[in-house]
Amino acid sequence: MTALVVGTVLTGINHGDGILAGDYPPVVKIILTYCVPYCVTSWGAATGKLAQYRDNQAKVVLHEEVRR
Repeated sequence: MTALVVGTVLTGINHGDGILAGDYPPVVKIILTYCVPYCVTSWGAATGKLAQYRDNQAKVVLHEEVRR
């Protein structure tokens, strides 16, 4: 959803004047405009989940050490 919104905004900013004039940019450029925010969002979600997993693992180890 983020990529859809951000990609549309970026397309409007980067290519809006040309689109309004009837000159359409290459499709590859439009696709890349949507792919970049998708990749950034996916990377952020993945690294956030990894950090959460590592934090949970550290808490488990700490809890086990306290129990000993």
